[in-house]
Amino acid sequence: MSLLLQIAPSDSLTKVVADLNLGPLQEPSDVAFTFETIGWPILAILMLILIIVFSFFQIIKYKRNQYRREALAELKKVTAGEMNLTHCMVLVKRTAIHAFGREKTGKLAGKEWFSFLDENAKNVAFLSVQTEVEALIYKDEMPENTAKEKIIKNTKNWIATHAAR
Repeated sequence: MSLLLQIAPSDSLTKVVADLNLGPLQEPSDVAFTFETIGWPILAILMLILIIVFSFFQIIKYKRNQYRREALAELKKVTAGEMNLTHCMVLVKRTAIHAFGREKTGKLAGKEWFSFLDENAKNVAFLSVQTEVEALIYKDEMPENTAKEKIIKNTKNWIATHAAR
């Protein structure tokens, strides 16, 4: 309080501060940035465990979907003309047996089979090409190019997106 009373209105602030004689600024010592607290090793161990668990589940998922990759590789041979178009339905049946079991899919045929395919995958419409597929399989008649492309597209979509149970 006494300091405030001593300052005259004509004195500038710099003159008043110079008269105080505060001396040099005293800076605090530097703060050390180290990882010596217990939280950092715990965080590192938790992150390592999470990475290992995530990698483990990704490897399991990769191995579980190997049959899909193999079927899609065979489908590429069909599209390249190395294999007959009827092999598309062989691939779908084999994939369905692997994913859903022989008891459930082995006995399906005709409209029931095509309905099963449409219900268990995304963006698949095998019922729309049922007559062309049956003519291809049973009469060995090659469908038109548009129907052929639909069969290949549906086969690819079914193998890639079916929901295995």
